[in-house]
Amino acid sequence: MRKLDALHDKGRWSVGVCVAVLALAAALPACAASPASSDRSRTLVTYREEGGLGGPRGSLIVSAHRRAMVTVNGGRVPVTRHLARFRLSASLWRRLRATLRRAGMHALAGNHLPPTPIPDAITYVVSAGRNTVRTSDGAIPRRMEPLLEVLRRIVTIGERRLKHARGAPS
Repeated sequence: MRKLDALHDKGRWSVGVCVAVLALAAALPACAASPASSDRSRTLVTYREEGGLGGPRGSLIVSAHRRAMVTVNGGRVPVTRHLARFRLSASLWRRLRATLRRAGMHALAGNHLPPTPIPDAITYVVSAGRNTVRTSDGAIPRRMEPLLEVLRRIVTIGERRLKHARGAPS
């Protein structure tokens, strides 16, 4: 009889463990929605540069609430990252949204690279919504040029803020 009671208790224990595991598994998606992932759903545009010469490249995330975050990787090993967060001026915000709309990201989505790679060329990666455009010096679609100019300007503002915050001369 004791063996049957022990098996019964083990059965209850294993059912209890299964219920706890299932409850935890159901709760994980809510926990996994970190602030970073919820910010992504409110992101207006992301921008980064790859390759080229001349030191570290900046990357940018602009939220749908006019907030910009510029990240610059330092040239040291291990790589250091510097971060600037700021709010875009109303005029720069309007200009960004207008150039983003005129660029027609949905129509340009995909790769726009030169047929023959250009040594030390910079590759630009811009994402808005579900659309990503990857382009490079020598193959930038004309409609993307004004948008890249505005995005680069925002990165420059962030880089200046970083220099000022670290006490470096401008």
